[in-house]
Amino acid sequence: MKSLYHSQIERGFKALRFEPTLEKEYLEDVGCAGLSQLRLALMIGSLYQLSFPTMDYFFDGPGFSDPSIPMRTAITQPLIILMFAFTYMARFRSLLTYAGVAVGMSIGMTTLFMESAGGAFGNASDLTGYLLSTFYIYFYLGLRFWPAVATSVALYAMFITVGVVGPMPGNTLVFSGVMLTFANVIGTTGLYNLEYSKRLSFLEEGELRFMADQDALTKIANRGAFDKHFDRTWRHCQREQIPIALALVDIDHFKQYNDHYGHQAGDDCLINIAPIIETAAKRPLDLAARYGGEEFVVLLPGCNTGQAARIIEDVRKEVVKNMFEHVASPTSKMVTISAGVSSIVPPGDGPEELLRVADEALYKAKSEGRNRVGTSEESIGDTQLAQVIELSLQRDQNA
Repeated sequence: MKSLYHSQIERGFKALRFEPTLEKEYLEDVGCAGLSQLRLALMIGSLYQLSFPTMDYFFDGPGFSDPSIPMRTAITQPLIILMFAFTYMARFRSLLTYAGVAVGMSIGMTTLFMESAGGAFGNASDLTGYLLSTFYIYFYLGLRFWPAVATSVALYAMFITVGVVGPMPGNTLVFSGVMLTFANVIGTTGLYNLEYSKRLSFLEEGELRFMADQDALTKIANRGAFDKHFDRTWRHCQREQIPIALALVDIDHFKQYNDHYGHQAGDDCLINIAPIIETAAKRPLDLAARYGGEEFVVLLPGCNTGQAARIIEDVRKEVVKNMFEHVASPTSKMVTISAGVSSIVPPGDGPEELLRVADEALYKAKSEGRNRVGTSEESIGDTQLAQVIELSLQRDQNA
């Protein structure tokens, strides 16, 4: 089974977008990982914005050479401080992109205004501030590629419009336009490559995590992945006060299968049975995993004993329906499974108790003839399945 990470790598992401589930995970991942760097960049931007009015006030004064200089600081500094504050407030972090665009637009527009006002006051217009603003938007505001490009292009269009409409000489406009064009080309190319590399690294790391949590033989989750998921899901069910069901599933007479057909055939048997067992895990928090040897485990949060038993019984029937030959089995001439199901509303006696009761139910199912689903109270065979599950469901609902 391919992971979402592997599938995305195969499809590519030239537009710097993943499928929705991965895109959400990526944004959460980079959002948390880049907060320290973003805070540093915002502090640099704040100092950059404060340096101009400070130098202007003291070098040519005391006093400002024109009113646009303190006005620029009064506009941009609150936005930078607000964005800085957002990095410390988890509920506002989803607004960081919008705040970054606002900061970038304010820096660019106030720079443009200051240059225009400077010309009106007889000061020479300087392109340096606008170039610095462009690179700051691309590389220091923590913006992703498309928001950064949209912000910079909008400011570029404003600059050209003001240059055409205003008193800027033609040769100055051409020179400035060419310089800003190259600044945007450099910025878009550099940021595209940077974000592409980040996204590729995210997918590769995700694929490595997926492979580490995957059973090498059956390609479903392994014991380590189950243990981690079980812990998280247990705490979730405890918070929500909902039941959590667990099923231990065992291939009947698997030793005899290996002895008769050989270990390679035994591996093939596990490979064939695993995806059938995995069909029990249909919801986001469900999980089917190889627990060890020929034993599997299925975690079904939100299910009571009867509901979980019904799901696992469907799996048992599907195994029988596939008719995998097992002539060495005293139970059937086909491969069969036995399962033990238990359910509890946490905390109870803890997750270990849930596993212990499921194991006892599995032992009971085996002792009563195998090829059946056992619960902590009943052992369910083909002829009594519907009646016992219905009684179990009623008992759980009335408890």
